[in-house]
Amino acid sequence: MITGCMAFAKAFHSGTRAALILWDMRYSILQGAGLRAG
Repeated sequence: MITGCMAFAKAFHSGTRAALILWDMRYSILQGAGLRAG
């Protein structure tokens, strides 16, 4: 039970990190596009 909980927490944490990285990349791309447009 504890191992499953740990595995879930680990998967959730890595998923959150991946989402943050993707969001950061998206923000950078939007910012770059805005700078080029402006």
